[in-house]
Amino acid sequence: MSKALDIIKSLKEEQDYMSMNDPGVAIKKDYKVGKDGVIHEPGKFEGESFWIVYYYDLVMNGLSDESGGDVESGGAWDFFELDDEDYKKFPELKGKKGLILWQDSQGFISIEYSDTPPEDEYEEDEEDSEEGEEEHE
Repeated sequence: MSKALDIIKSLKEEQDYMSMNDPGVAIKKDYKVGKDGVIHEPGKFEGESFWIVYYYDLVMNGLSDESGGDVESGGAWDFFELDDEDYKKFPELKGKKGLILWQDSQGFISIEYSDTPPEDEYEEDEEDSEEGEEEHE
């Protein structure tokens, strides 16, 4: 009996190791993902590529490269500059330089590919008001 438990434990450890090194395995286990790589179940990730869950988890842990916006006024965003580590985990991203994860006021999450972070309206408004102050001096 002990040998059987050892084998089960070994398989479980191997599965956990695989999930850590290939996040896609864990994501596909937790979500209904079609052959097209898109999440096909209701929820905040519905209709998005499965790897959105990985980047959302990074956002929730404060690990995006840049962030801005506001969920209540147009959407919050988080920017990720992609590198070889990302391409290794998700080969589908090869050729993309960066991605923006958007969250709208209803909690839905979407992805947009971009080489640079979006312009933050708040920052633009602040710059415009500073320029106006300088002109009046």
